[in-house]
Amino acid sequence: MHALTITSHKHAVPINPTADDKSDAADWTPDAHGKCQICKTKFTVVRRRHHCRKCGKLVCGKCAPKDNTKPIPKQGIMQPVRHCKECYRSPACFKNTQRVGSL
Repeated sequence: MHALTITSHKHAVPINPTADDKSDAADWTPDAHGKCQICKTKFTVVRRRHHCRKCGKLVCGKCAPKDNTKPIPKQGIMQPVRHCKECYRSPACFKNTQRVGSL
């Protein structure tokens, strides 16, 4: 079995073909949606749109900062990918990941 890769703009994200449950994969909001789905700000040439890899929402850079990244093992994504601020803070996102300092 060959490894799969998702390529989006400048980023290539390897997909683990042996992940048990890929049914959690988010349906992405179409790019034609004109506003951030969190803060409702309109997208422009300067204010770019991004997809949260966890929930699929179309969001602006303030609502999905480039540092809000972590893997999504349940979806077979083993490298850190962008999350919106809602998913990044969500306890469900911490499932299957180890926290530093936890016993």
